[in-house]
Amino acid sequence: MDEMKKYWVDFAEGKISVSEMLKQTEERPELLEWLTKIADPKFKTYTTQTEIGKDFYVCHPPIEHPFNAKLQIQVYVYEGQGSRSRLGRYLNVHSLFSRVITTAFPDDAIAVDKTLDEKFCFMLDACPQYIGGPEVDHFLDELLEEIPAGLSKTRRIRLYKEKIKALFPLAGKKYPHWVQDAEWPISPSGKPMRFVEQKRKKGKEYAQTLYTHFIFEDVDTGEVRIIDQFT
Repeated sequence: MDEMKKYWVDFAEGKISVSEMLKQTEERPELLEWLTKIADPKFKTYTTQTEIGKDFYVCHPPIEHPFNAKLQIQVYVYEGQGSRSRLGRYLNVHSLFSRVITTAFPDDAIAVDKTLDEKFCFMLDACPQYIGGPEVDHFLDELLEEIPAGLSKTRRIRLYKEKIKALFPLAGKKYPHWVQDAEWPISPSGKPMRFVEQKRKKGKEYAQTLYTHFIFEDVDTGEVRIIDQFT
């Protein structure tokens, strides 16, 4: 089997992880060039552009391109389009690239790995939507690895929720209602910060602009950090 083809078949079958692929394709861009070349024309890559409309309304109309594996990684992984979590972004990349390779070689018996899909479905049930963000993604992944696979799904979900609640503290009973994607911060010592409260205010420059302060504190030092999100 051709080296390039074997690489992407191994990727689709889970023998090469998404994180490994991201590192390896930086060193070997020809891997992405090959995948782009063999892709069926039906596959497209969509980017967005930011436009300011009437009353300063911000919109992001999509732009269609022929499939481009390198650009697709930029869109899915680094810009995060289509998923809030790193697990979701990695699943999107694996799913799309696997479909590209299986479509290009329909007569080959390629057994696409479902591990990421299964983990993502589990997280939908087990992880509260208000917990997430680039700073804490690795905590969510590590907690998932700590849950024994041999338990029932109900038991695994319960254990995961217990660990999540212990790791992401709340000052009271209220949790953040994010305006945009979750952005839970970590402290300088590397721990998830405690959520205190949120406050919604009107902007000063443009009265129609609303922004929300999400106030967190370091569980060890009490140092405050504010996350702002705008609507």
